[in-house]
Amino acid sequence: MAVAEAGKRVVGMVKVDFRTRVFYTPKREGRIVDLYLLPEFRRKGFGEKMVNYVWDSLKGKIDILTVEFPSANKISTSFYTKLGFRPIVNIYAKRD
Repeated sequence: MAVAEAGKRVVGMVKVDFRTRVFYTPKREGRIVDLYLLPEFRRKGFGEKMVNYVWDSLKGKIDILTVEFPSANKISTSFYTKLGFRPIVNIYAKRD
């Protein structure tokens, strides 16, 4: 986990989980499971810096960095696309 600070105040955090795929490539995946910024710090470059920090810190330790969020979330889609992420999987769900 990493945090973003403004002065001495924590204004955001990013949490990454890791998994090793036995039968698939790429084998070593880092997955952003939480990325949160206080509302007053959004759209000011903090999120981009946090994702880039994660990516730079994990180079050589992972083969791919992924993130999962609802496909209808246009803000997240725009944000991650701008950072070079692209869709690679569809997730389907069924409810009773």
